[in-house]
Amino acid sequence: MASLLGNLTSYVDFDKQSLLEYHNKVLTKLFGGDRTLGIQGTFLGDYFGFLKEEIVTGFPFNVTGAPMYWGSTMSFLGTALLFAKPAGLLLTAEVYLVYTIALWFEDPFTAGIYAKRDRDRAAAKAGKKSN
Repeated sequence: MASLLGNLTSYVDFDKQSLLEYHNKVLTKLFGGDRTLGIQGTFLGDYFGFLKEEIVTGFPFNVTGAPMYWGSTMSFLGTALLFAKPAGLLLTAEVYLVYTIALWFEDPFTAGIYAKRDRDRAAAKAGKKSN
């Protein structure tokens, strides 16, 4: 654990006024994102053709299919509860709704691009065998 914290502190410039600008790097490091998805997979991902060999199913994806969406939603909820703001609860509900709708489209899209890649690979392999 100490080595993990030591690695995390190398991402933080304590001279800055706000550490919030480092939250993505720190959360990605803490939850294994840089080992499973990498920065490229986390922020550019499938949409730009950066596909992994297989869809990532290790932690945190073995807990939830969209950890960044649900983590963000929980962050909104925690902040709303911490500051006891009813408007924050309403915004959290809106964020939850938007992310849920996004996942209706995103999950089939992601499955589709991996399936297409697998079909393309199988077709290329079959083409090589017939030559």
